Amino acid sequence: MPVNRGAHPEDPGLFGDDQRGRLRAAVRDLSWLRTRGYSGDSAPELVGNRYQLKRRQRDAVARSSCSDADRAHRLQGRLPPDAIAGQELHLDGFNVLITIEAMLGGAYTFVGRDAAYRDVDPVQGTYRIAHQTAPALRHLADTLQALRPARVTWHLDRSVSNVGRVADRIADLSAEAERPWTLTAHAG
Repeated sequence: MPVNRGAHPEDPGLFGDDQRGRLRAAVRDLSWLRTRGYSGDSAPELVGNRYQLKRRQRDAVARSSCSDADRAHRLQGRLPPDAIAGQELHLDGFNVLITIEAMLGGAYTFVGRDAAYRDVDPVQGTYRIAHQTAPALRHLADTLQALRPARVTWHLDRSVSNVGRVADRIADLSAEAERPWTLTAHAG
């Protein structure tokens, strides 16, 4: 049975207007620590404790933060939409799909320091088809068609449960519209 990839009931209180300043300060502090080489769990724990963040707030801050070097590298690799036409495009399938599903479901999404959109709930070994999966795939297909890449390669982590179901849905959509898509499943 499909799940709903929507907002968590506590999210309005955790991410409302009154929380934004505190969350931005936490992202700034965690990014500062990461820039200075602090990695692993200690830096997010320190910042989360400093700002008295709840678990979902900590996850959002961790996913929105990055070192200055990582930020520069990621921003340098960005292309404007019109530069994708005729190029080969690689997608991190689960991250892209789940973020679109979350947006369609009304979940909170965040723009990180690197300008990437992220949801709060990363895949951690388990993926379940959601009510938003089919519409998300259609939106992605329409967007990819408008961008006109020469080839699209979907990278899926084979260690994530239900990878076969997702791959089948992507393959069906690709065949339906005769899109030049390739699926690769690799160890995460």
